[in-house]
Amino acid sequence: MKNVKRIISIALATMFIGIITFTAINAETKMRAQVVEKAMANVGKIYYSQARHGKNLADGDGNDCSGFVSQVLGLQKNYTTASFYTTFNPKKWDESIVKPGDIILHYTGNIADGKGDHALIYAGIDPNTGSPVSIDCSINGVNMRSRGIEYYEESYVISLPDVVKERRDL
Repeated sequence: MKNVKRIISIALATMFIGIITFTAINAETKMRAQVVEKAMANVGKIYYSQARHGKNLADGDGNDCSGFVSQVLGLQKNYTTASFYTTFNPKKWDESIVKPGDIILHYTGNIADGKGDHALIYAGIDPNTGSPVSIDCSINGVNMRSRGIEYYEESYVISLPDVVKERRDL
């Protein structure tokens, strides 16, 4: 009888842990989808302006790349591309780790120089071309596009869950 109770307890505990894990995965998936959806909603609506860094997207006004990313993610402060790098410890681009909603930091040259080139939001893989797709605010405003794998291979990835503690409600 003791063994049966023990087996039932283990089975219930395993099932309970599975439910918690499943719920956490669903919450992260939902958060990632919200980030990509919010970024996509601004395609063609926001123009590029470094002078408007971090302005509220609801204003429908200009922004720069890192200010756009900060606003889409609902961060409590507006990061620069360089401060994203120094604050969140990104990993070198690897297709096996990047997920929709993650921050992509593109750098040419020496990452340690403290100068950021560009911040983007990873949207996923284009099913027609197999190429990575990102959403960013650059000289032509907010766009959704693939820049080719070579571009991303010069980049770094910050996982969305790593910045969650900095977020306001989306």
